[in-house]
Amino acid sequence: WTCGIESQIVRNTHLFGLSHFNMTSDQCDDLYKKYGTTTEGLRQMLPDDKVEEILARFYTEVFDAIDFSCLYGKSSRNSDFAEGDINEDPNVRSGYDHGHALQKRRALAEFLKSISDSVPVYLASNSPKAHVVRVITGMGLRGVNFAGILSPDSEYCNPAQSPEGTVDEANYSQLCFPTKHSPLQFYNHILNRHPITSHQIVLLDDSLHNIEKAKTVGIRGILVNSRSSVNNYNERTLEEGLAEALGHILPPESSGISDGNPKFSFSDVKYLHAKNAVDNDAIDPDVWKQLAERLSARLLKSGKENLTIADLGAGMLSMVELVMIGGGSGDREKPSMLSLINDHLKSEQSADSETKELKKIEYFAYESNSNLLEGSRERLFKLGLKETKPFSFSRAYKYNLHGNGGDGDEGVDIIVHLRPFNYQNEIKPPKSLDLFIGCCFADLFDP
Repeated sequence: WTCGIESQIVRNTHLFGLSHFNMTSDQCDDLYKKYGTTTEGLRQMLPDDKVEEILARFYTEVFDAIDFSCLYGKSSRNSDFAEGDINEDPNVRSGYDHGHALQKRRALAEFLKSISDSVPVYLASNSPKAHVVRVITGMGLRGVNFAGILSPDSEYCNPAQSPEGTVDEANYSQLCFPTKHSPLQFYNHILNRHPITSHQIVLLDDSLHNIEKAKTVGIRGILVNSRSSVNNYNERTLEEGLAEALGHILPPESSGISDGNPKFSFSDVKYLHAKNAVDNDAIDPDVWKQLAERLSARLLKSGKENLTIADLGAGMLSMVELVMIGGGSGDREKPSMLSLINDHLKSEQSADSETKELKKIEYFAYESNSNLLEGSRERLFKLGLKETKPFSFSRAYKYNLHGNGGDGDEGVDIIVHLRPFNYQNEIKPPKSLDLFIGCCFADLFDP
């Protein structure tokens, strides 16, 4: 969900597995990966006469304790994370941050309301209904005319009758607390109300497991804002997914303007790779040098040996590469920012003074477009950085390169914090920033 709610669910799930079944966190996560939800994994391992009791207890213990204060812009009172870790892991938003981005929240509410006035819009979640209601209330979405909520304990899931005329009724059976893993039972209501023989049903989901399961009952799936990379699968942002579901844009695999044209799909990654080459040349070498001199003067004045940079709208991290190893071509070629700064520091020091050098750079890269995440990580790996804080449900990443800043600058530590959300959604912004890089850095430097 948003602003730490997801991480609370993961934590409570791990506690439930430990307290009731002596399961490790990894074992709980393995159930999720294999079955799409931890509850489905529990269903497979429990005796039939215990399933309903244990699952009911799971939903109570995991979801009743969730702290929703973050949706209202408050700190979570239940956070187990240390103060020093706030910037790295807890409560980092996934998808939209409705607690701290009121404008986006209102825009989403208006958009969904306009859609729900013309076509039936359902919420489908593997979380219990009460939890879903609390979330949409906190997000300001109660005004949306939702046709219903599909959840394991919803009255819409697994009623007495099977969906007629849509699937093989012989495969239908009653199931307590059905999830998206059991699509025939979970989507029973909408399959009966909107038969796929005369309607198109579209599911927007961040889990490929759920997408593939929905396909088995004739529901078309669009993967949006996925938590992990999915090979050979076209992932959408939420906006793109809604636009595709409404027919405003073509699916990535669709043909172009006419059947005679080759297949066309837009790739954010390929576009930015091409754009970055132009942007690198657009930055004026003299302005680049002047920036290095100003940053050097800042270091000399403060006595610091480290720089902290925030890149807003970091895209494919082209500026990280420019800072570390330089870039551009011909007369627009620029050396790395690291080498320029250290050269200037050396030139400004007297022969008898202690040598002053840049020792460390912390680079906070903010980019909310989830389509760019894997491409950004690949670029960091190519630059020699190692992932020291791997992917987690909090969607926080950290990369380190110790002792070599690139371009021959031995001894410079590079730490890149990859933030898959907007800067204004940061819970604890980095302190003492030395440089902000704007979303369109090239336009700022060489308009």
